Amino acid sequence: MKINFRLIIAITILLLLPLIWLLWGNAQGATSTHTALDGRYSFDIPENWVDESTAEFNAFSYSENIYTYLIAVEANDVDSGIRHALDITVPELDSEPVKTTTAPAPNGTWTQKIYTLPDGSMTVAVGQFVDDLAYVLILQAPDETAVQTVTDDFTSILLSFTLGNAIDLTNAQPQTITPDMVADLENYIHDISAFYEVPGAAVAIVQDGEVIYSQGFGVLEMGSEQAVNTDTLFMIGSVGKSMTTMMMATLVDDEILGWDTPAHEVYPEFSLSNATATEQIRVRDFVNNSSGVATYNVPRFLVSQTPAQLIESLVTVPTIALPGEAYSYSNLMFATGGYAAAHTVAANNSVDLHSTYTTLMQERIFDPIGMVHTTFDFDAAIGEDNHASPHAVDVVESDLDVLPIDWERFILPVAPAGASWSNVEDMALYLTTHLNQGVAPNGTVVVSEANLSETQQAGINIAGDIYYGMGWVIDSYNGLPLLWHSGGTQGFASDIAFLPDANLGVVVLSNKGNADNFTRSVREYVFELSFSLEHEADSRYRVTQTASDAALEEILLDIQFVPVEQEQVIEYVGEYDLGIAVIYDEANGFIIDTAYGQVPLVAVVGREETYYAGNGLILTFSHDSEGGVTLSIGVLDDPLQTVVLQKRMG
Repeated sequence: MKINFRLIIAITILLLLPLIWLLWGNAQGATSTHTALDGRYSFDIPENWVDESTAEFNAFSYSENIYTYLIAVEANDVDSGIRHALDITVPELDSEPVKTTTAPAPNGTWTQKIYTLPDGSMTVAVGQFVDDLAYVLILQAPDETAVQTVTDDFTSILLSFTLGNAIDLTNAQPQTITPDMVADLENYIHDISAFYEVPGAAVAIVQDGEVIYSQGFGVLEMGSEQAVNTDTLFMIGSVGKSMTTMMMATLVDDEILGWDTPAHEVYPEFSLSNATATEQIRVRDFVNNSSGVATYNVPRFLVSQTPAQLIESLVTVPTIALPGEAYSYSNLMFATGGYAAAHTVAANNSVDLHSTYTTLMQERIFDPIGMVHTTFDFDAAIGEDNHASPHAVDVVESDLDVLPIDWERFILPVAPAGASWSNVEDMALYLTTHLNQGVAPNGTVVVSEANLSETQQAGINIAGDIYYGMGWVIDSYNGLPLLWHSGGTQGFASDIAFLPDANLGVVVLSNKGNADNFTRSVREYVFELSFSLEHEADSRYRVTQTASDAALEEILLDIQFVPVEQEQVIEYVGEYDLGIAVIYDEANGFIIDTAYGQVPLVAVVGREETYYAGNGLILTFSHDSEGGVTLSIGVLDDPLQTVVLQKRMG
């Protein structure tokens, strides 16, 4: 079900993907930090909000009729706390919420309630309950348009909200990771692997320029007895984005490429759906998620394209803003950046840009660093006995399942955005190279400090004080600069993160899709060990996961999947645009046949002509007045990603 409020869309998505900033965010202006008079919380307020706080609560106005309130009240639970907070800040609001949702976020799990009045005015109250206190943020606006106007600001305030006084590690010195700390960490990983149902993982720690720890956990595949070790290959997904930008930085070092060179000078055929945007795109805009090109991943699960076809397809992808105006995560643009870089060195402008790109990565990144196991060769990787299998939760069966390995080939056409396989030993060497500012552990200068640093500079604002650079998220950890990036395919999840001022970094690889709460729990546990902090992150991520699981379970209670009978779908069977086929097989049922294999379909009760695919896509069939069949393939709550295909006649 689509909700018409952008804020609610963003927070609903959090139920399935805890990192809101991967899906949301317009560029924000300057912010100022405020603290409650009693010191119970702190938060950031974007510019253009006027402080009208009282002795009882914090209050800010955006205009004469849009207000935000922040307050902590004693309560028995979050529901009573929100009601108490509303009685204090908006006493005239005497109604029941029209919708209540639970939204896990990086700074806790929030309950969100929406109130509407007959005059069209709206109030959004978001609260969480901790130690007998309810912390509540309230947005009051005269209508839906006003809510939309300040949604980004309100979400930014929410993400910046910190309980108590923030920890400041600016002048703190991290401790060396000791054997006792390692034992503590390993016990913790065994514990949370069970909690998060992660079959296998590998972890490495880099400190003071050296790999001080690496270890495998669990098994290569659920039901197998073959253990993960430090040589086990995993798909690393978007963690590989910073490898692409490191390679591009070496080309800048050699004056083959320039960060600010117009895109059409590097790749003359480059064109977007917006002609003005096309002219404004520079090389850096391919890889900084500020191009304004909408997220458009659905075709990746359906068809295989050459780099040239992929770049050509950009003209059909919607743009949501001009370059530099909005954060928009685009694997398609990132891949174009890697291929455009390859085009600058291709002999006679070779059309085999994929091969040129992978050769550049091998010669300029993997070989100099000593990453002997990292590869883009999918067949070679799965030909190794010691490779992990992908796993994901099957929402139809409500259990964890091993995915067909060929489904993971979907990412190969966008290889520069994250199609490599690696192991934790190689990834630790790569992380060390970043901590050593471009110098590999073997002493090889891979890239200049200046151009490597350019990839790590804050660019487009994501949310609050979080920015995207070029292949890195620019964040902070208790006052220390933090650089990180997650990686996810259908059945793998990874995380790389480092604190440059503390000379400390962590890599986590796993063979379960959408396991970000697991990977980040491990990351933060290592940081907490090193700085002798209480292990607070663990409970936050567990609560987030529990809330996500409960929310998904609640959603699925209202959705019934049933097998498809042949007579129901016989008119849909056939060939469609892009070479996609819809078939019915007596043994396997209703199926969509893609470039990466056959994906089973089940019917959604109550949703006429709508079917759910095992890889997470939603398929809807419709008929025109002349009897033609149209197939729309998309994802929930993101119409910009929908692909529309016509059934071929005859």
